[in-house]
Amino acid sequence: MTDINFDCPHCQQNLEAPLEMAGDSLPCPTCGTLIQVPVKALKAERPRTAAPPPEEPEMSKSPKSRTAAALCCLFLGPLGIHRFYVGKIGSGVAQCLTIGGLGIWSLIDLIRVLTGSFSDKEGRPLQAW
Repeated sequence: MTDINFDCPHCQQNLEAPLEMAGDSLPCPTCGTLIQVPVKALKAERPRTAAPPPEEPEMSKSPKSRTAAALCCLFLGPLGIHRFYVGKIGSGVAQCLTIGGLGIWSLIDLIRVLTGSFSDKEGRPLQAW
């Protein structure tokens, strides 16, 4: 069995620990400080199996209706009602105060709702009609 050799960072005492203790903590016999046994020495001595990459969480769909958002945007777009509907209160107020960015902002939002690239306040796309 191979031991891991390392130094105490406080008193510079040379220490040895069994391979199984990699990552665990043990007290230094000289100064009594609790030291973590280094894991990096383990890499050279024992081959590591590759872990599968973490799965990215699937972006969930918004519970809000695309149809409702599209109708609100089409008929009440300059008032920003569609933004209030999806929970974007701040930009809804801004859109209401600017009359939908003089209609341009509302038109862009309508196109985004119809193409499915509009999202709710959580960043989830409106997908269900």
